[in-house]
Amino acid sequence: MHTFGWYMRKYVADIGAKGARPIILTLTIRDRWINGKIERSADQVPKPTDERPKDPSPYSVWSMEVAKAANVPVLDVHNMIADRYDREGKDVVSTYFQSEKDPTHRNPAGAAVDAEIALACLKALGGPGFDAYLSESGKAVPAADSKYILRNGEKAMKP
Repeated sequence: MHTFGWYMRKYVADIGAKGARPIILTLTIRDRWINGKIERSADQVPKPTDERPKDPSPYSVWSMEVAKAANVPVLDVHNMIADRYDREGKDVVSTYFQSEKDPTHRNPAGAAVDAEIALACLKALGGPGFDAYLSESGKAVPAADSKYILRNGEKAMKP
């Protein structure tokens, strides 16, 4: 058994050895809320008096560090999802998960939201030529804002 970072570095090396371009995605987030904002730190248990966490999930930070060290791009789906969830609010976001007792696993509607966000990031990274590989519904997804695309992991992750 190895650490998350070890496995991420191995995946990047194995993908590169096959001649493919590795791209790292940060982790998705849970349906947990603090003071009306989605919890961005997956390792914190919210308490009623807590302020909104300022730090991203340690696994997302680790993903950023691996990407920077390996000089590969990273797509910050963690913060893009969180930003969307903050805009939509708890009542809408709760419909994306299996149940109130399972704040981690998405239902089909939630999986579609996360897939759309990942696709938007890929489109921003790959440019307009990426559309040639997509269905008509995929082509309709707009590219993500460039703040979610970290080429070679050079930028620090911001909450």
